[in-house]
Amino acid sequence: MIRSTLIISLCVFLIGCSEPTGHSEITWHDQRTYHLRISTLDELPVLNVEVDYLGKHLGDDSPKQTNTDYYHVRFTNISDDFVHFERIDYDMEIGQLKSARTKFTEGIDQIYGQHSLAPGETLSRSNARVWAYADNMLHRVFTLKVGGQSIRADIPLVYRQH
Repeated sequence: MIRSTLIISLCVFLIGCSEPTGHSEITWHDQRTYHLRISTLDELPVLNVEVDYLGKHLGDDSPKQTNTDYYHVRFTNISDDFVHFERIDYDMEIGQLKSARTKFTEGIDQIYGQHSLAPGETLSRSNARVWAYADNMLHRVFTLKVGGQSIRADIPLVYRQH
């Protein structure tokens, strides 16, 4: 089940969405941790994304959440232009979301503290999470604006029961 989910996600990365999206190159380190490089339609590198699995809890003093997986997500602007995070669309691979399906710049500011990255700047979040009852994947499709181009990239979080 999880292998087919990962294969489907990889196809989403490579094929893209219904509108022009740019290019994505993904390197999986294991079933939950990966590195993604996002480029423009002209294949100019824009953003490095590192998604590191942290576990079922954030630290020794936090309670273990058996149905939650936590991640550290880092975005690094590797372009010569500002990268603007315009929107994030959320959707579960299996089942329905119980929270907001879309965040715009104001919501992105609340999550990450900002929605624009200067060249060379890094933005990170050490408590990104996905919650589910069974093996699943939270698709997070980011809409970015770089040098007048709009790019869409899926940066998913994988949930595994074990």
